[in-house]
Amino acid sequence: MHLGMPLFITRATPSALTLLSKIPGWMPLSAVPFVLPLKARGLVSNWVRREWLQETGLVRAIPNFIPIKSPRRINPPSNRFSLKRIGDSDDATFPPSNTPRGGLVQLFEQQQWDWLVKMPPDLAKPIGLKFFLDDVLVGLSVSQIEPTASVLDGKILYMQTSDQSLMGWIVFETTRILADFGVGFIRACASTPSKIAAMQEVGYMKRPELLCHWWHQSLQSPPAQIDVGYLPADTAMPYLRSRT
Repeated sequence: MHLGMPLFITRATPSALTLLSKIPGWMPLSAVPFVLPLKARGLVSNWVRREWLQETGLVRAIPNFIPIKSPRRINPPSNRFSLKRIGDSDDATFPPSNTPRGGLVQLFEQQQWDWLVKMPPDLAKPIGLKFFLDDVLVGLSVSQIEPTASVLDGKILYMQTSDQSLMGWIVFETTRILADFGVGFIRACASTPSKIAAMQEVGYMKRPELLCHWWHQSLQSPPAQIDVGYLPADTAMPYLRSRT
């Protein structure tokens, strides 16, 4: 590791936080996790796993068709809109065009999509969506469907758009597609005002803030704003820090 480069850590484990506390100069930032329970079985399954770390056979006794909550529909501003499912070998890039000054933005590049589609299906199934208005690409979302012992969980990994006013539509359509695949519980994470507002507008519920940490050996100031999601560290996700 080149110590001249800044370090950014998200979702640190308790043991990692203990180590970080011993290094001077770490600066806390935060992101907001969200959940949306769509079905009763999905809600109970996640509660059981959180409390006991594994599911019991009693969860499967809950009918999988009992609804809990439906996402609120957000329509696009134009009648000429379309969605395209990204295939395994398709181009999955969408460079952010409105990076905030002094901000840190999580990037999604082709090698990350290539890595995701190679996951064993028993682990997760990636779902990539491209969003178009008047035949112009305006957004991208990447999610995954995670099979558990009794339900399918959904997780929104990444969302980006060239127009933040479209974020509610992107969140809704991503949620709708995951629901169409039969997921009973969806997780997401947001850290920008537009994404946080969009998640709440669609009906997602906020969870306690997720601490992130920034460090630079010169004690350089942390980013003015971060834009991160639930992409796993295993993908070696790059970040772009805009010039101040």
